[in-house]
Formats: sequence, C-alpha cells, structure tokens
Amino acid sequence: MAAPGPLWNPGGDRGLFKTSDGGESWQRVLHVSNDTGITDAAFKPDDPDVIYAAAYQRRRRNAMTIAGGPEAGIFRSTDAGGSWERIENGLPEVEKGRIALGVDARNTDRIYAMVVARGDAGGFFLSDNSGDSWTRMSDYSGGDPQYYGEIFVDPHSPDTVWNIEVPIMRSTDKGATWERMAFDMHVDNHEIVFDGTDPAHMWVGNDGGLYETYDAGATWRHFTNLPLSQFYRINTDDSRPFYRVCGGAQDNGTICGPSRTLNSAGIRTSDWYRVGGGDGFQAYFDPYDTEIVYAQSQNGALTRLNLNTGQRIGIRPTGDRGGAQERGRWHWDSPLLISKHSPGRLYYGGHRLYRSDDRGDNWVPVSGDLTRNLDRKELPIMGKVWDEDSVGLHLYTTTMSVITTLDESSLIEGLLYTGSDDGLFQVSEDGGNNWTRLESIPGLPDNSYVTDVFASVRNSEVVFATFNNWQNGDFRPWVMRSDDRGRNWVNISGDLPKRSGTWSVVQDHVADDLLFVGTEFGVYFTIDGGDHWTELRGGIPKIQARDLHIQRQWNDLVVGTFGRGVYILDDYSALRHVNEDRLSDPAWLFPLRPAPTFAELNQVRPVWGDQTEANPSFGAILTYHINETVSGNQRLVIMITDTDTNHIRYLDLPDAAGLQRVTWDLRHDPPAGAQGRNTQQGTLVDTGRYTAMIGILEGDAFIAYGEPQIILVVPLQH
Repeated sequence: MAAPGPLWNPGGDRGLFKTSDGGESWQRVLHVSNDTGITDAAFKPDDPDVIYAAAYQRRRRNAMTIAGGPEAGIFRSTDAGGSWERIENGLPEVEKGRIALGVDARNTDRIYAMVVARGDAGGFFLSDNSGDSWTRMSDYSGGDPQYYGEIFVDPHSPDTVWNIEVPIMRSTDKGATWERMAFDMHVDNHEIVFDGTDPAHMWVGNDGGLYETYDAGATWRHFTNLPLSQFYRINTDDSRPFYRVCGGAQDNGTICGPSRTLNSAGIRTSDWYRVGGGDGFQAYFDPYDTEIVYAQSQNGALTRLNLNTGQRIGIRPTGDRGGAQERGRWHWDSPLLISKHSPGRLYYGGHRLYRSDDRGDNWVPVSGDLTRNLDRKELPIMGKVWDEDSVGLHLYTTTMSVITTLDESSLIEGLLYTGSDDGLFQVSEDGGNNWTRLESIPGLPDNSYVTDVFASVRNSEVVFATFNNWQNGDFRPWVMRSDDRGRNWVNISGDLPKRSGTWSVVQDHVADDLLFVGTEFGVYFTIDGGDHWTELRGGIPKIQARDLHIQRQWNDLVVGTFGRGVYILDDYSALRHVNEDRLSDPAWLFPLRPAPTFAELNQVRPVWGDQTEANPSFGAILTYHINETVSGNQRLVIMITDTDTNHIRYLDLPDAAGLQRVTWDLRHDPPAGAQGRNTQQGTLVDTGRYTAMIGILEGDAFIAYGEPQIILVVPLQH
C-alpha cells in the first residue's frame, strides 16, 4: 500500500507498507523520510518480487504548497520489499515532483513514468528494461499533480497510454504524442476503468460524476442519478408554496432548485437550474426580490442574475474606492452577505470589506486590510524558505491573508464580524468606520483559520465562530462563543469527536442553546449550548458538512455536503423541547409545525432521461421518543382527534426505542373493510385544529403518555 503521509505535517504513516496476512497486520518496507511518502506503486506482472515505487516530497500550508524536492524519485525492489535502489538513469537530475507509474501487462519489462520536475525537465518517460534506463518520450507531464497524477496502460492496445487530468488524454505511440479525448463530457477526471473483455468499453469518474463509453471514448453516457455534488455554500429563500435551495458546487457552478414540488413524481433533475458558472461558492436569493440571484465563483468573481429577464451582470468590486488599479486579494471562497437592515445592501470580503447599497452596481471599502497581510514568499515549508523556481511552489493555491467569513447582526445594524484565513477576528460596531482587532483567542492555536462566524439571532451580544487548524496537522474541532461581541471567548466544542474539524455553525431562532455545527464527518447538534453534542443521523452520511442554513419559515435545517449533495432535516423544531425528563418518560410526543394541505398533481415526467427523487412526505411530521417497548396485544399508537374529541385516526408505530418519526397524511382511517387495499384511502380532513396523543392501545382502551400536541392543518400558501 502506497501511503503519501499527512499532507500538513511531517511523519505519520508515510511510505510503502506490506501485508502478508490479508491486511491483519502491516509492515513498512520503504521509508524515505518524514517529509516524503509514496504515491504510486506497481508490481512486475510476471515477477511479484519486483516492485516499483514513486516517492513524492510535498507539504501544504494555508495558501502555500511545495510539490516536490530532492527526495522524490523512483525506487525498485527485487526481493519483495526487503531492499531498495533508486532507478533514475535518464530521469531528470533536478528536483522532482509527483511521479506516476504504469506497467505494461503484455511487455512486462516496460514501465511508463510521468514525471513532474523543476523547470521544464519533466515529461513522459519510458523504460523497456525494468527501469535500468529511461527515455524521455515527450515533455507531457499531465495536469496539477496534487489533483491528478495517474497514468493507465491500456490492457488491449499496444503502446497506448491514458492520462486523466482536466481533459482525458491518450497516446497511441508510447507517450510521444498526445491527443485529447471526450470533448462532450465534464472536466477534471480522476479514475478510468477498462472492461477486460471489451476494448471499447470504459468507465470514467470525474467532477461531473460517472461516465461510460462503448466506443472507446467517441461518445459517453452520463449517469445523472448519483448525488455526488460537492457543495461549498448553501442558502434558501422564502418562496411560496415551497422554498428554493441554492448552492455553490465544486466545478458545477451555482445551482438552484425547489425543496419540494406539487408534482407527485417528486423533484426532477429538470427542476434544478444553473445560475452561475465556474467553481460555485456563495449563493443568495435577494430577500427583497427573489427573482434576483447572486452567484459567486472562485477568487472573488461575483454576478447578479435576474431570473425574469435573464440579464446577468458582473458586480465584483474593481478596486480601492471604485478604481480599477487595485485588484485586491480574494479568497477561493470569498464571503458575501446581504444585510437584513437595508434593501440592496451587500457586504463582500476580499482582504478588506466592501459595501454596496445598490445591489452591487457600486462599491465602497468600509475597512482597511482586515488580515495579517502575510507574505508567503517569506514563510518556511518543511523547515526552509524555498526559491521561486522550486517544484510546484504555491501551485494551485488560493491567495493568502484574505477574509474567509463575515456576518452582520440581524438585531443591530452595522454590527459586523469578519474572520480571516490567517487567524484574525475583527469587529465593527458602526458599519465599518472603526474596527477592533482580536490578535488571538486564549486556548485556540495561533493563526487558526476562521471557517465561520454567526451573529446570534437571539442576543446582540453573542457571536459564535468555528475555526480549523488542519493546516498544521491539528484536526481538533473548535466551536467558540463570545458573550461580549467578540472581546472574550469560551470553547463550546464540548464532547465533539477529537478529529472532526469544524466548518459551519448556526443557532436556532427560538431556543438559545440549540446549535448545529457542520464538521468534517457529519452534522452535530447541542441543546445545552455546547456542553454535549449529538450526531444527526437518519440517512445523512459521515461526510464533510461544509455549510449549514436554517430555513426559518419551515424550521428546516439545510446541509450542503462536500461530496453527497444537499440534505434537509424537515422540521427540527422538536429538538427545542428535548430534555432529560421527557427522554426518561415511557413515551413523549413533541410539538410540531403547522401542516399545509394541498392536492398533488398527477405524475408529470419527461419521456426520456430525467431522474426524480421523492418529495418529503405529505402531511404532519410527528416526532416522538420511546423509552419502553410494548408487549402482548398492546399497540403503540398516536391517536388523532378533532376539537370535539371525535376519533380521526390511529397511527401504528414501530416497537423501537429512541427518537422516531411518523407522518400523518392528513386523512381519516380508511373505510371499513378497506385495510390492505392500495386503492382505498381515508378522506382528507378539513383545515383546522387537531390533537395528537401518543400511548398504548389495548382493545378499546387508550393509555396516554406525555402531553397532547396540537396539529394545525392549514391551506398551502401560494
């Protein structure tokens, strides 16, 4: 197993590892140094004792990288990893970066190597003597080695090699010349799989998903039903009848769609639409005109789109006080904010903060530099400052010393907070005229990256922030709270897992101590202000929860994940009422939001090619907790009655302990004799007030637990 080792710090599991017992135990058989790992390895097809390994010396820091060094190279073992030698006769004699290896299964002495090297010394190399000597076939060395860096020897075609990078590249003459394949598919390719029996059948995985070809790449089929989008930012509006979700996704621009539809077929892929290109990030519907959408892409590009007219305008600030001389510094994911206090007012963060009062037509800076203004050319990596010609120096990194997050209090106009990638937290209480600079926070590692700031919606003195220190190999969570507008802070990370870096934090708009945090491995909530945290499960995977947003009208938590699309927790309001006393009762039913009633349309589907996902369940979402199971002839049920205590419905519940959910479909019991028939349903109830109680039904006797809860059935607002 090739282990490149930790990206951000030295040491760790770095090198080539061997197992002789099917993975029960591992032994490191090749260790170059604490800075250099192994990124590729291959066996000689007809002699498993011969192993080739590519060593890669690299390190990342915030906005910094070095992607090569003197320790990189190709190694060979002829005794199953017992001893190793460098095989570099004919390879560049300068510092090298990432090296990709490929062995030809038909000509077992043939090895291909794609080598990144200092200056223009890199290229594509061939050895026909098991690595004893190398010939440079061309100067082609692929795309960004941090993001790509693999070659694939075609198992069917002699002398044919594939490289997957931004496009798919193919050589049919052992790497001497290269051609681009597949112009009609998404870019940024990462994996290719060949069919062992059909030379024309291949699969490719890239930033757009999964593709398949049966004609050797002339045409491709795209699988559109895989939820794999990598969302950086997520947001919603207050549209009726159902709110819209809008988010920025890696390599897929800014995309928007409905949280549900009136179509009984569900949410179709065609219900989603693109409002911005590039790598998508910040996305906002204008709260004063929801037909206006703001979409941001990498390095500060910002557009305003009118959905009615189709007019798109670039509105990125051009420089100091409107001039075009200073481009400024912009983050990969530059923070944008729409003020809740003034229609048309936007804030946008580069290295300074800008404000517009006319939806981005004009901007003025409202601060000086709000960062440490570090010069990465003067900062060491791997213990030294590297010269400008070093391999991959700061290759494909974002700008250093930029604002990464900002917020304005929804309670006090002009109370602004910003955080930067170099660990500065700044506060203005007068709309940006004056700023208070917080150099460090006791207990927090210096220069920790500020990933999110959230001004409390309950108390104007309170602000929350999340930090990451993974740039220094520290993956601990950092969730902080200040009760005095950022002057002093306390750590409320509580019992969050120790290797769950934190990305986003939001506070409920009703319960002060109900918080949600997005981490590297999922979403957690606390009902006690951060002493104890609980993971939200129920179908959401353990994946980076990059951004969180609360849709207040529906009490929904919207989660943008980096790799599995968008998840919505419908009506989380029950969490406001969770406490130890209620969890210790035999059963407890929690309050719920009003339930809109409406008629769904018959299924409307395109004839070909459109995927659908089911709408959220129609009706009233009932959340309950079970502490004891039932026995014998007892049934665990929720009983629905009207205002005159007339029986409406029994909802049978599974006999399972814990926090559970069931949806009442706003119907009466089915007609007598109709149970078990799919064609028979009870009639819909009228709008109005209903009562729900959880309890045990034994015969005709109902024993209630907890308190009754009111269900308001309301007409859907259009």
